[in-house]
Amino acid sequence: MKPLEIFCDATCEGWQSTQGKAKGKIIAFIPKRNKLIEKEFEIKNTTLRQFINRFELEAIRMGDKLSKSKNKVIYSDSQIAVGWAKKEGINCVWLPREENKAGQILEYGNQTNKDKVAIK
Repeated sequence: MKPLEIFCDATCEGWQSTQGKAKGKIIAFIPKRNKLIEKEFEIKNTTLRQFINRFELEAIRMGDKLSKSKNKVIYSDSQIAVGWAKKEGINCVWLPREENKAGQILEYGNQTNKDKVAIK
């Protein structure tokens, strides 16, 4: 049986902030279920300067929670976040940005445009 595919991505403002905080959005998309989850929040950290990888990891974690099945694979275009997720035991695979369906949705702006994503 083919694993459930979950595509995750993130964006954030102030990703190189020196103020110790950044706001961002994370999304997870399950094409098979035509399900899109979006969440906005803020991360505070006084030692971390590049926040985008933390947001990417949160997107992967959220994607992992969307299905209790062990037969799933989570895709992300962040190599660093994929590495961190694997250390947490999450079945996660890196793919190029242009192949990330969640990233395509972020670029188009919102859930009503998800039909523009190249769903195979």
